[in-house]
Amino acid sequence: MNSVKRIGLIAVLVLGTVLAIAQRKPITFPEKTAGDNDFIPTQTGVGDYKITFPEARKYFLPNINPIAVSTAPDSTGNTNNRGQFVKNSANLYYIDGNGRATKFNSSVDLSAVSYTATTAFTGSVLTGQNPNTTTLKGLLDYVFYPTQPPTSALTTTILSSTGANQQFELMTAGAALSVTLNYSAGRNGATEMLASTVVGGVTITPNPSPAAGGFVSGTRAVTLARNTNDTYNNVVTTTDGKTSTSTSTITWLGKRYYGFLTLATANTPTDGELTGAVSQSLISTLGTVNYISGASAGTYMVIAYPASFTNLSSITINGFPSIDAFTLVTRSVTNASGYSQSYKIYTSNNVFSTASVQTVIFN
Repeated sequence: MNSVKRIGLIAVLVLGTVLAIAQRKPITFPEKTAGDNDFIPTQTGVGDYKITFPEARKYFLPNINPIAVSTAPDSTGNTNNRGQFVKNSANLYYIDGNGRATKFNSSVDLSAVSYTATTAFTGSVLTGQNPNTTTLKGLLDYVFYPTQPPTSALTTTILSSTGANQQFELMTAGAALSVTLNYSAGRNGATEMLASTVVGGVTITPNPSPAAGGFVSGTRAVTLARNTNDTYNNVVTTTDGKTSTSTSTITWLGKRYYGFLTLATANTPTDGELTGAVSQSLISTLGTVNYISGASAGTYMVIAYPASFTNLSSITINGFPSIDAFTLVTRSVTNASGYSQSYKIYTSNNVFSTASVQTVIFN
């Protein structure tokens, strides 16, 4: 009997030793990279199961379905909504497992899903522009309700004349001329505050900035050397970087003289006879002139303009080609303002013997 007991005890000891050898502690398991075929073993009251990683993964990620809260969570120590996103009226937060809250974007407007548009659109085509926003509300505002550029205006006052783009006859040398730059800077209804206006290269800060829809104005005095062309700018900039530029120019030109003239010396108009011609104008391009006038008996048809332009290619009188009936002379002419420059002068070889209406076209 004792022998049987001893054999049974030995068997139990051997079986326990075998089981102990067969068991392994998880800490001794080798490491591997997790994959979708891996699983987590689990038990329920009805059996043993395994849960694959893809299925289990969703229970370990935060729920991105913001929960509305009346007030913003504290930065630390939150006991509710851990592992969840929450939102108040303006901002979005995430509360981690330790109760720490992080605000994601201070400009997020969660009401943008029900965007309200109750005012007239200020936007237009925005091809090539970057809205530079990460929110739906920001994009909609940029496209349909962008801020508007400012307004600007600029004129010059010189030689008792005021205008945006002025032309004057070249004049005799002398002291520099006084020029007044007359500028304004304004805001449209949706324009941000004005930051600066640069008038003729000098920065002027509007202080205070005008109200929406209003403007400020002023003057700046400069000088300009005679017979010197110049361009002045008024660049208005807002606090959000939008600009408006106005330009004003002053240009000095010679005149073109033409008409039927009575000459003291045949075929040879004097400076006074030329500058006294009925038809005269500042010339920037040669162009084509269609001149209709009554020619008095004993007058010559004369055409004169600065020699910097090319020769005429055509002169017709009453439809007949007549350039060969004119003599071209190039010489210096002094204008009524005392300025001398080289001129091309076309004078008809013969006088008009009787008074008649003539149509002269030249270019």
